[in-house]
Amino acid sequence: MDVFQKNMGVLCSGRQTHCSCSRVALVEGPNHSPDWDSPVVGVAEPRAGKIALGTFHPSEGSCRARATALRVPAAISLEVLDASPQGDIPVIGEALARVPAEILSARMSAARIASHGYGLGLPPGEPSADEPTLSVERLAIGGTLRARVNPGEVGWSWLVIRSAGQLWESEAIGTATLEQPGWSAEPADAFLVQVTFGSPPIPAGATAELWFQGAGEPRLLVSGVVR
Repeated sequence: MDVFQKNMGVLCSGRQTHCSCSRVALVEGPNHSPDWDSPVVGVAEPRAGKIALGTFHPSEGSCRARATALRVPAAISLEVLDASPQGDIPVIGEALARVPAEILSARMSAARIASHGYGLGLPPGEPSADEPTLSVERLAIGGTLRARVNPGEVGWSWLVIRSAGQLWESEAIGTATLEQPGWSAEPADAFLVQVTFGSPPIPAGATAELWFQGAGEPRLLVSGVVR
């Protein structure tokens, strides 16, 4: 049986008298789950002026009255699934109305991040004025990395662990801790990098280094001792 017709109940609690079953997602790229190839899912071009949508009746779950689903494949794809036990489906209209503004806001934020290093929506006190720091805590499996850095340019950071002067699990640790930290042209700004990663237990007495690569060669940002 078609997954959209069969599994609507997982999106809505059956104990609620007036509930809706909906999902709105913006997905990077045109790729999608095979479930969204269902014949009940409408597909529309990004610049379509009008969209004709069919409805279907889910066979299970609380939202059996009426449902509709839409996919708009693009560089940023839209997926909307909307249903309710009463038959009204208001979410899909709201999503189509709001998505253009959300994408425009994201584009403006991305442009600012590209030019200034960070956006306007950071929590109070961010970026901080802390000195560059690095702390790595050993866990039963893996560890937790916490750092304050400002690489001064866009790029990627990763953790290096050294034990007895030798690199330890370098490929696995580097992949698990790969981050794109915030940055700015103000040296006093410090941006948080925080990752919990899995790995074999870190050896006692190991040292930690946070490396970074932007436009040039990889460089060491800050080092510390594993706790």
